[in-house]
Amino acid sequence: LARIAGANADFTADARQYAADYYTLPDAPGTTLDMTVTLDPEARLIPSGDNPTPFFYSNRADMSNTRLTRAFDLSSVDAAALEYDLWFHIERDWDYGYVMISADDGVTWEIQSTERTTTRDPHRTAYGAGYSG
Repeated sequence: LARIAGANADFTADARQYAADYYTLPDAPGTTLDMTVTLDPEARLIPSGDNPTPFFYSNRADMSNTRLTRAFDLSSVDAAALEYDLWFHIERDWDYGYVMISADDGVTWEIQSTERTTTRDPHRTAYGAGYSG
């Protein structure tokens, strides 16, 4: 970026969706800085999958507490397994997503731990093993 003062310069960078990248430009009193930003006309909200299915979108907000719950009657089965696909964009070590199961109609909930969840909690904001980052 040092070449900007007094000369044309090209700077190309990829930014993640919903991200902010900050750059410090050199102080050049008495000059005019013309800047052009080129963006794609569309951006996907989520990556496209091989088998598109309905999905749940929570929201984008600090200090939010979005929930999605559903009851299943498993009284006629001996065993059950929960399978799900995830795509998330969560602020690492600050925000967490959880999968929880209740066996008593929602009176208590048990957080489900997987190989993708983390117990890392440097800011003490997590309730337990969760998806983050």
